Order: sequence, then structure tokens, then C-alpha cells
Amino acid sequence: MRALAKGDFFKKLMSGGDCRTATAARVLIWFSENWPADLEWPRDIPRPPKNKKEAA
Repeated sequence: MRALAKGDFFKKLMSGGDCRTATAARVLIWFSENWPADLEWPRDIPRPPKNKKEAA
């Protein structure tokens, strides 16, 4: 709900739904920005850059 302001987003995915690439990117960025500092980011998921300078 917090990532996209849509309470049913993950429910739809879990029941076989799909999402657009842009939506998946927004969710990934939201998780990256809101990930707890004391918790390691999953190794098999590339973390998006925090800013444009990191992306370059």
C-alpha cells in the first residue's frame, strides 16, 4: 500500500497478475529508499542508484 498507494498491488501479483516495467521500477526504488539501515539489501537484487551521480 505504501509503495504505490494501491492496497491490492501485491495481492494481484500473488494471484498471477502482472505489472508494467515502470511500476516495477517504482516499487524497487521505494523499497531501496525505505530499506532499514540495519538490514542487508538482498545480494541477488541489484540496488538502484540513490542519485543521478551514482548512476553515471
